[in-house]
Amino acid sequence: MIDKDIVIFKFPTQEQKSFAQIIYQKEFNRLCRSGIQTREEMNVTLKERNIWGDNQEEKLKTLQKRLESDNKVYRIFLSKRESKPFNLTLEDAEKNMIEISTGERVLYLDEERNKLKTQNIPLKTELVGVAKSIEDIENEMIDLQVKRNEFLKETAERLASEAKLHYYISSCALDSNKKQIWSYENFKDTGNNALVSFVIREYGDFLSGLDTRILRYLARTSFRTLWVTATKTSTPIFSGRTMDWNPNQVALCHYSMMYDAVYSLMNDERPPEYIIERDNMLDDWLDKRRESEERERRSNAGDGGSAMDCNEVIITASNPLYREFQEQGLFDSPGKRLKNKTGSEFQVSGREQS
Repeated sequence: MIDKDIVIFKFPTQEQKSFAQIIYQKEFNRLCRSGIQTREEMNVTLKERNIWGDNQEEKLKTLQKRLESDNKVYRIFLSKRESKPFNLTLEDAEKNMIEISTGERVLYLDEERNKLKTQNIPLKTELVGVAKSIEDIENEMIDLQVKRNEFLKETAERLASEAKLHYYISSCALDSNKKQIWSYENFKDTGNNALVSFVIREYGDFLSGLDTRILRYLARTSFRTLWVTATKTSTPIFSGRTMDWNPNQVALCHYSMMYDAVYSLMNDERPPEYIIERDNMLDDWLDKRRESEERERRSNAGDGGSAMDCNEVIITASNPLYREFQEQGLFDSPGKRLKNKTGSEFQVSGREQS
């Protein structure tokens, strides 16, 4: 029986992940022996029956490319808007930091969980068309994927993955006394399918980690002082080995390092604060900076660069130029210098291969 309708989710340990993989493999082998098709076998069957094949896969790829293109346009428009930056109340920031540091989330089954609502940004006229296009493409992709997944959900891989998830929930869903609520064997036999479906959905959401907007907000605000202090004093930011950190802890450190790189720039190179605190604007700024650095790198390297662009070039006996340079006496004239295609001089040295 669930105590006070409270479920506490926690992330699986490395040991539990290892055991979950054993459960997956055992269940996968059992299903295959019982005649359940693998994903590959199901794809062949769907193709033979003209239910799903190369045409549908190609259509999905085309839609994905269109979606990526439209999303890029959408992000560029958003990056130019003076939209309000994402924000959290002090209470919500503290609540999320507790979840990150403890690796636990409390779920109240008798209440609707308070979900973070996406900010509604009024769209300019020219943006509505792009947003509508994205929505249409996503809906078309969903329709195609639903059709395919109706068949693929009965494959050995999918069913084995469900068994793995059930083990995670039975091991990592606890009551208010931090005791297991279900055993692996009786999780699906609780007699309350709605409850099981709800817990599965919510635990899947928990495993995927917090919204990136929350993590980025914390990385540049309340967590930043702690992060800077820890790095300056070489103090571990979270307990345990890095490989044992939960996904939120890893992501929060990743974004903290990203903001470190931004704030470490000289004042004349660093973007203004209003850009830093708006994710779309900062992403666009970082993309442009990377593109600029890449162009500069290519320009400095010439057409891909060459060994002859260096100040000194060592030619081994296997090099076709070795005999030619040797006959010209270049190896016997250390002061002799040649010119590369950019006009810069370089010196050659011969070396027999060992």
